[in-house]
Amino acid sequence: MPHSVPRAKPRIPVRWRVRGGMESLNRVLGMSEFLDQLGELELSAVHEIANIGLGNAATSLSALLGRTVHIEVPRVSARMVGALAQETLDAGIVTVGVLMPFDGDAEGTMAFFFPWEAATELWETLIGAKPDGPCDIDEMAASVMIEVGNMVCSGFLNSVAELTNLGLFATPPAMGVDFMESLLATLDVEAELNMRVALTINTRLHGEDGSALEGMCLVIPSQEGLVRLLQSLGLEVAA
Repeated sequence: MPHSVPRAKPRIPVRWRVRGGMESLNRVLGMSEFLDQLGELELSAVHEIANIGLGNAATSLSALLGRTVHIEVPRVSARMVGALAQETLDAGIVTVGVLMPFDGDAEGTMAFFFPWEAATELWETLIGAKPDGPCDIDEMAASVMIEVGNMVCSGFLNSVAELTNLGLFATPPAMGVDFMESLLATLDVEAELNMRVALTINTRLHGEDGSALEGMCLVIPSQEGLVRLLQSLGLEVAA
């Protein structure tokens, strides 16, 4: 039987839906106040971790490709998960995403996204062919993209673990192809995730031929996990 590539199921995104009365409302307001604490110093620390981690990922990807690849991190920002589709991304762009939950001393979810056009360029480079459309992704193409996402997400998590001495354990990644808004909606498995802060890491992959592919990492830790991470780096952040 042909391989069925896991796809994100279109869902109505849960945005700012408050459940549980005043307690949940207070949680939303608390996360908004927590987001206000993430200033230039805190984001600079995350930027440095991303540079180290994605540099390691670039080394692994270079070995896979047999040619030198550099991964640049031009920008890191923080925003509420529920605002990502409106503030960060074009909801109408078909996107390939690799999702990797993690747990341990800090729990959360990482995801790596490529716009469809960039993903097809990467497939053509890696396997010499590209799918005509999302429904044409075969087992090889899916496996290769999952491995690329695994390298990027694992590179970041390993960098965090080494610099903070936190124990982080990733679960096997999964791939989805859909409009970006639908992929983001799948991150909202529980409404509580909608109330979390997402670290948005813009990425740019450079090849030897001067080509550049734009992508984006999302790191969505629990509030407790993000506080623990930043405090492990010597930053004063109140929970």
